[in-house]
Amino acid sequence: MQGIFSMELKKITPISAILISVNIIVGAGIYINMNKLAVCTGVWGGLIYWLGALILLPIVLCLAELAMHNPMPGGMYVYARKYLHPMVGFMSGWSYFMAKATSVALLVHVFVSFFEEMIPSLSVYTSSYLSLGAIALLIFLNSCGVTIGGIIQYFFATMKFIPILFIMIAAWNCFNPQNISWVWQDSFEIGAALPLVVFALLSFEVVCSIGHLVSEPKKIRFIILMAFGLVSFLYGILQFLMFGSLGYFLGVSSKPVMTLGIIAFPQFEYLTYLVNGLIFTSVIAGAFGVLTSNCWNLFALAKDKLLPGNQYFMFLTKKNIPLVCLLIEGMISGCILMISSDLIALQNMAVFCVCITYFLNCCAAFIAVQQDKTIALSIWIPAMALVSSFYLMFLCTKKLWGSGLSFAFLSLFLFGIIAFLWQELTKKKEETF
Repeated sequence: MQGIFSMELKKITPISAILISVNIIVGAGIYINMNKLAVCTGVWGGLIYWLGALILLPIVLCLAELAMHNPMPGGMYVYARKYLHPMVGFMSGWSYFMAKATSVALLVHVFVSFFEEMIPSLSVYTSSYLSLGAIALLIFLNSCGVTIGGIIQYFFATMKFIPILFIMIAAWNCFNPQNISWVWQDSFEIGAALPLVVFALLSFEVVCSIGHLVSEPKKIRFIILMAFGLVSFLYGILQFLMFGSLGYFLGVSSKPVMTLGIIAFPQFEYLTYLVNGLIFTSVIAGAFGVLTSNCWNLFALAKDKLLPGNQYFMFLTKKNIPLVCLLIEGMISGCILMISSDLIALQNMAVFCVCITYFLNCCAAFIAVQQDKTIALSIWIPAMALVSSFYLMFLCTKKLWGSGLSFAFLSLFLFGIIAFLWQELTKKKEETF
């Protein structure tokens, strides 16, 4: 089979890695949350984003340090395996893989739903078929060698920043200081707001999965912190500008960016629709980036012979694409969409899995700091990260308790664990004979 042992992978520069991270972090969350945050927190929404960033910061610091010292495929699977136990490592890697496969399904569904609304003729096709077609297209682009460090990332990153620039210019034109009142509102609900901002900031850890592709591994910590800091700062500013322009009307607008554009530039309504389209184009760009990076997590599990038929998962094309891993990831994303197309349910599924991974890797960081003296991290940082990750798990469990967790999704999640246990049992039988 072509290229199983060919590991001379095309490297990406630190700047490209930052663009990849920003491309994946900046997604539907910031735009979906604008009206909800206005209802929960009023003018304080921007500050809540920065509070959410502070809650995540200990986890970010732990993962950035571990990634810099372990630049290899698999990321958080590798950290949990190395510092804790192979079984814990597999749980971490599989949970993260499932979280990101669910994220691909969520992002694709958001993208397809937008264009179904904008193009009525698409109503003759079912949403599920359109979403599956979009996933198939993303897989095709990846298999053709459209690399995560290529021109496509610069294009996608540009598509992300055009709407952000548009919001800043539009807000400058219609910003109303009378909307800014720092009086504490009785309706202020930080408990309802924090989950929104924290979930919008997830995916900062994507570089952990592709650390082996970064040309300068010593800059991985800088890459992760720069991308996370940039996005957190922008999110806070954007939320503040939107509220300063629309006031509490922001809370009742289902399409806040379009509303802002029509108010700021009534004579250029077509421009507003174009920017709104770019927002959802950036969503599919995020799906592309997640799909591309996440297949390497499955590749890492197969490389360590933790899955049945691992030799097939390790197949690399001439363009060094783990094709079978990519196809399996696409199939799982498609199955998840067949299980549920409800955005809240999909979010709950993704967060449920990623919180497991964060918690296990914070445990790994706590052990790593004590075992490896080259890791320049105070023991208090992983300790605080454990508290933060436990808090995130609590928020996630609370959401799952309220909305319910799909039994079919749980079965899909457990299928990977069963496959791992089967592989371990097979290996023990072979060693016995």
